Amino acid sequence: MNKIIFVATLGAGVYGVKKYLQSYANRQRFFDILDDTVSFVKKSVKRGFEEDVKADFSGEIRGVFYAFESMKSKSFEIFFEFQKALTEIRNIKPNISLLKMTPIKDDYSNFNTTDENLQLLREFAYLLSQANKLVNFTTINEIVSLNDDFNSLNETQMQFLMELINLNNLVVGAISCASLAGDGKEINEQTKRAFKRLKIKLDKE
Repeated sequence: MNKIIFVATLGAGVYGVKKYLQSYANRQRFFDILDDTVSFVKKSVKRGFEEDVKADFSGEIRGVFYAFESMKSKSFEIFFEFQKALTEIRNIKPNISLLKMTPIKDDYSNFNTTDENLQLLREFAYLLSQANKLVNFTTINEIVSLNDDFNSLNETQMQFLMELINLNNLVVGAISCASLAGDGKEINEQTKRAFKRLKIKLDKE
């Protein structure tokens, strides 16, 4: 089966994903397959934005769109690598929200570029940048290299990973849904709620 089709099919049903990924071997296979699609997603995001440049927006406004889309793409990369690291640890207790192989690029051609909407996109990009900075791969790699079982971690290591998993779930929730409403004119209310939850988490850091 084509790898991209396989991942997309698997991502179509939440129950199916959870059941499939209960197996440690299946989790590793899933991320091996998804690894091959990361560059595809990055190219799609960039290409999709370039197509939107045709719309009648100023360079400053297009810059806001691009900054947000670029940060979503960066978050996808960072938290994908974090999720790959987690596949090397058995018996992880917290539930992990997995990144989905779905388009994360929005069409801004009909977007209502009010000051409020543009400021929200700027804030969303900033929140993602702050979340990305909290993923410390030096510490993650040290933990994963020395332990392959969550139950063997000390309390500090467990707490560190659980905090990152919580952050992962919030970021995945924010970047996995369409950022714009169905008509493309306003920001999706679900997206606003997702980023509000992420902001609450980051304000506590």
